[in-house]
Amino acid sequence: MLRQIARAPDSCAQRSDILVGARSSKHLFALDEVRALAEKVPNASIHVAVEEEPAADYHAGRVTDLLAGLELDPSTRVYVCGPPGMVDACRQAAIDARIPRQEVLCERFA
Repeated sequence: MLRQIARAPDSCAQRSDILVGARSSKHLFALDEVRALAEKVPNASIHVAVEEEPAADYHAGRVTDLLAGLELDPSTRVYVCGPPGMVDACRQAAIDARIPRQEVLCERFA
């Protein structure tokens, strides 16, 4: 999805917060690619959460902590992909942040 937005960055003028979460820093996958793609998208920022031994510039905790702290507008659309437990937790965090259920789009992978 981020690749597609980066190919047509003018189609995404609104704020884009990209949240990345992992159990540990060594579990972060393709973060360099995500950063490179985000640089092509106007108003994009990346937020990283790591549960165990985070680097100094990462949030110590879960990605749901980041979602809860963003103060999202209820008209926000949220895209979530990841393992089922994380996806379910992020969906609930978005709903708790007043995002309508139909605006939380999810893709689960193992």
